[in-house]
Parts: sequence; structure tokens; C-alpha cells
Amino acid sequence: MKLKHPLLVLACCAALVLLSACSSKADRLQSGLDKGAEFVRLADWDKANVEVRNVLQIDPKNAQAYFIAGQIAEGKREVQRAFGSYNKAVELQPGHLEAKVGVARIYLLAGQPDKSEETLTEVLGADPRHVGARTIRAALAASKGDVAGAVAQAKVLIAEQQAAPVDASMLLAGLYANQGDEAAALAAIEAALKGQPKNLSLLRVAAQIAGSASAPSLQDKAVAFYQRATEQAPKNIELWNAWAVHHGRRKELDRAEAVLRASVRAQPDDSQRTLALLGFLTAQRGHEVAEKAFLAAVEDRPRDTTLRFGLVNLYRAAERPADARRVLQEVIDSNKDAPGLLARNQLAADHWSRGRVEQARTLVGEVLAASPRDGAALVLRGRMLLADGDARGAVIDLRAAARDQPGSPEIAGLLAQAHRRAGEPQLAREVLSEAVKFKPDNPELRLLLAADLADTKDFKAAGAEIDNAIKAAPRNLRAYDVKAQLALVQKDPASAEKVFVAYKTQFPSEPAGFLRLGQFYADQKKYDAALKEYDAASRLAPQAPGPMLSAIGLLIGQRRFDDAN
Repeated sequence: MKLKHPLLVLACCAALVLLSACSSKADRLQSGLDKGAEFVRLADWDKANVEVRNVLQIDPKNAQAYFIAGQIAEGKREVQRAFGSYNKAVELQPGHLEAKVGVARIYLLAGQPDKSEETLTEVLGADPRHVGARTIRAALAASKGDVAGAVAQAKVLIAEQQAAPVDASMLLAGLYANQGDEAAALAAIEAALKGQPKNLSLLRVAAQIAGSASAPSLQDKAVAFYQRATEQAPKNIELWNAWAVHHGRRKELDRAEAVLRASVRAQPDDSQRTLALLGFLTAQRGHEVAEKAFLAAVEDRPRDTTLRFGLVNLYRAAERPADARRVLQEVIDSNKDAPGLLARNQLAADHWSRGRVEQARTLVGEVLAASPRDGAALVLRGRMLLADGDARGAVIDLRAAARDQPGSPEIAGLLAQAHRRAGEPQLAREVLSEAVKFKPDNPELRLLLAADLADTKDFKAAGAEIDNAIKAAPRNLRAYDVKAQLALVQKDPASAEKVFVAYKTQFPSEPAGFLRLGQFYADQKKYDAALKEYDAASRLAPQAPGPMLSAIGLLIGQRRFDDAN
């Protein structure tokens, strides 16, 4: 049966509408992916993230969007999130080789070479000449100590391509730099830039290599690379700040300030750029000069509360707390939204620290009336309740704060304390254990759990947690202090001594280990040994007052006044 004319027209129109809708959706998806990829190239992570979210709202199972999300997270050094995004892309599209290379790279960074190799084998099985996979395999060889083999693999990769691959070139440069051959490292990047003169990653690495080189002739090249990089990505604040730091290291303060001012001109509405400039003025020109600049910036942009909070920090650093409180009150008086709540929290904390409890309580109440889940206000009210002896009330507030800030050492420590005071030691242990599971590399959480274990005489488990804390942060001196204290509690001074000997042996150029060992010897009444360590610390840091004051205090305590002089 043939359609009559009006029905035929109607059917055709409907088909065209459907076709147009499908085409429009596909266009929007591709446009979002293209924009996201471009923002990734420019390292503009926030805008790239917006584009990815828009794509995923239209198509929640878009593998390429998850791949770009992985690149964004990796660029922001959010490794776990990057790993999850890359894996999601592979789950949705098993043949997405670039996402698999991302997974392999994360495995390598996480110190799991076997899993990295397994993933690379899958990629190379599908494409034996995949440049990204072969680059990671070369990096794997370097991680296993075969630097010469890694260099050879990277050179072959580069030679095979008409334009030098970016990742392979950066790997080769890194290998040369680690060997101390800065000239060869920079040459590898410059060779790649000939084919891709606007590649931001190459320009950034070139600037870093040149800026950190020991040869002045190489250092001088850094400025040109930073200039080219900021021309490509004028909205990338990290590039501008790195450029200023380069001049700062060379004591070229006027040039550093000029760069920061140029950064502000490139994006005048970016408060963080203005704060970077004002922070520089504070550190290099003094509080008086910085205050004038802050006041001028605030006058120019009176509604920018970020600048006012920066002024608060300046007044605190200059030990002018009354002025800091005045500015906070100005923010409160003119803002009822988030900045006003933040100012109330800061002013409440100030009142609390000065014993003005009722004023602090009033401000916290105002914050929680407007925003019942405000973490800072909940934590401060939890502290107040603990001080009042209301452990049960403190638990309620601190648990609410912990839900939004899992793994916070401050909140976990306070919540555990509240549970102990409420007669719930097992719950206190669970709080700390869960926080450690959430952030296993956080040394402060490990030490909190170790202290809890030590309180119950579980010294073996406490020692294991302290060792994990030291492994996560080898320079964390507090972890060594806690380990020594644990040994002393077990009446084992010899083991306590070994702790500080190990620290100063591992970090022989740091005076802290010698000073701590000296203090330990002084406590053990081994005065000559203590003085020897204090002298060693003074030689390493002749301007630091700690070693000298410790030595003088020890000599005066022994009534050796002539030696103290």
C-alpha cells in the first residue's frame, strides 16, 4: 500500500528529525571529546574535566571520555583516579590500546612491574609496533637496572619514526639526565621539538632540564623554553610559576617579579595568580610592600574574597592578629554565602585558641545553621564538646565530619580520642584502622594507629606500623622519634639509639639526625657523646641555633661555664 502524499511528507519529516537528532548527538559527543583532548594538550585540567563530564552526561559509557579522564587525573597526579578511569575505558572498549598503555604506566609508577609487563604484552600482541607500549617497556628495563638497554630501545623507537615520539624522547632525556648528561638530555628534547615545536610537554621538560642544569650555558636556555610554553598555554599557572621560580633560584628577583606580573596580565581574573605575585612580594620585598600590594588588589577587586583571605594570612605571618580578625569580620559582614562561612570558621578558631569559648560557639552555631555538614565547623564543635566532657556528642559531630573527609589524620585522631573517652576503645581502634586502609601511605595515620596499639601493649604491631610510616616517608623525623620512644618504653635504650644512628647514617647531610642523637645521649647522661653529635650538627648547619643552644644548655647544666663560653 502506497502512502498518500500528506502521510509521505510527514514520515519523511519524522525521519529527517530523527536523523538530525542522532547527528546532533554524535556531533556534540565528538566536539566534547575534541575539546577535552585539546585542553589536555594545554594542561588546562579544569576545562578538560568539564568537557569530559558533558560527554559522559550524554553517553555514560563513552570509553574515550574515560580515557581522557584518566589523562586529566594523571596530569593532576591523582594516580588512583587515573588508574580507575583507564580501567573503565578498557572495560567499555577492550581494544582501547592507549587506555591499556595508561594502565601499564600506572602499574610501573606504583612499583608493580610484573602487572605492567602483563598489560604491555596484551597491547603488543594486538599491535607489535605500538610506540606507547614500547616506550613503557623501555622504561620497565630502566626500572630493573638495565639503563643501557632502555637507552638503546628509546633510540630505536625515535629512529623509526618520521617525527620523534614525544614520550620516547622524554624517556630518553630522563635517562640521560639521571646519568648526569644534561646536554644530551636537552638535545633529545630539542630534536623532538623540531618536529613538534608547539608541544607543551616537550617545552615544559626542556625548560625543567635547562633550568636545573649545572652549566650556565644550558641554564640560559630555560627562559626561551618557558616563554614558548606560556605562549602555547597562557592560562597554565604552573608554567608561569615555574618560570618565576627559575629566576628566583638564580637570585634574579626583578625578573621573577616581572614574570609573575605577566602571569597576572595573561589572566587578570585568576586570583591564584595575584596571590602568587603577592606571596612573592611578601617573601622577597617584605610585609610592608606586600601589604600595600594586597590592599591595592583588594581595592581593585573588592568582591574577590580570595584576596582578602590572603591578606588575613599576611597579617597572621606578620604577627598582627587583630588586623587579621578585622579583615575576617569584614568578609563576614559582606558575605552570607561560602566565603562568609569560611571567615566565621577561621574567626571561631581564633576565638577558641584565645579562650573566648562563647564567641567561638556562637560563630560555629551560625555556620552549622546555614550548612549542617560544614566539616571545619563540625570538627571545631567536636573539640569543644570534648573539652566540655561530652564525648558522646563529640563522636556524633566528628563522625559526620569523617564521612566527608575520610582519612583525615586530624579528624581520625579526634574521633578515636572521643571514642576512648566514651569508653569505646575498640571503636577507637576501628576508626584508626579504617583511616589507614583508606590512606595507607599517610605516615601520620600510621603513627596514630601505632600509638593506640602501644597503649594496649601490642608493641610488635605498633612497631610494624611505625616501620610502615618510615617506609612511606623516610625523612619523617617524628616517626623515628616515636620508634625510639617505643623502644624506651620497652626498656631497650640500645634499640632506641640505633633508630637515630640509622637516621643520621641514611641522611648524613641533614643536621636533624645528629641533633636527635645528641639529645638522646644527653638524656642517657652520655654527655661527651652528646656534645660530639651537637658539634657535628653545628658543622652541617652553622646558622641554625638549635645545636649550639643544646650544647650550651648541656655544658651549663654540668656547670662547665668556661666551655659554654
